[in-house]
Amino acid sequence: MKGIEYAYLVKSEWNADGKTSRQQTIKYLGRSSDVELEDIPTQYQQDPKILSFLSEHSPRDLNKKKILIEDFSKKLYLLLASADVDSATRIYEGSRNVLSLEEFYDKILKPVMYDIGMKWEKSEIDVATEHVCTNTAYGLVAAINERISKSDNREKILLCSPDGELHGLSASVIESILESRGYRVFNATPSIPADSIITFIRNTEPDLIMISITLPDNLKAGERLVKRISSEFLIPILVGGLALSFRRDNNFHGAIISKPQENSMEDVLRLVRSSLKIKKP
Repeated sequence: MKGIEYAYLVKSEWNADGKTSRQQTIKYLGRSSDVELEDIPTQYQQDPKILSFLSEHSPRDLNKKKILIEDFSKKLYLLLASADVDSATRIYEGSRNVLSLEEFYDKILKPVMYDIGMKWEKSEIDVATEHVCTNTAYGLVAAINERISKSDNREKILLCSPDGELHGLSASVIESILESRGYRVFNATPSIPADSIITFIRNTEPDLIMISITLPDNLKAGERLVKRISSEFLIPILVGGLALSFRRDNNFHGAIISKPQENSMEDVLRLVRSSLKIKKP
């Protein structure tokens, strides 16, 4: 039926002669939301993929995750406002058994920062508190990045912003996610002159350039930066940020646009992967 997911336990088998793999159905499990550990054959019950599937689809675990997110979000707001980076980092550590890094950013940090921004706009908190929260969030993301293992020989990605753009927290979060997926990231945000960005690109030769624009007033500067980079380098460019919510068209001199409504971490990773596949003539 439409809207209902059904689960099957399958096993991949490699055919050496044909050099292909095929899937063998071991058992039909029924509705995904109804599957329990006892429904899985004993020899597969401790398989990490099976346990991950059960965690994602079990109503009991989903409710547990919802409660954890609500609790951690309330605590994180108070810790950001009190400039307690260490305790905020422990919130992240405590979420790791239930949430992925992407989910922590999407479901906890991002909504908390959005709520802080709304409270400031409504004068429910003063600008000093807003700045303290933001700077503490920077510290939190930096602490998370220190815990991410790095690998060599990775594709290189440059994060930058147009001149005048002073918001860099979202780029730091993107940096964290990309590093966790094995990319080598150069974070040049927030604002630096276009000449400096051009020089850096020439020296580092990144495989992808990502431009973050938060304020609508910086869209024109963003357009100029994209045009300048495109005129000198054959490198894919991905443009994203809240400012694009205020833009009616998607014409950005050939750059790939990350639409504001497609702003989950998985959406960003999908666009990064597709952008890196582009081979300019």
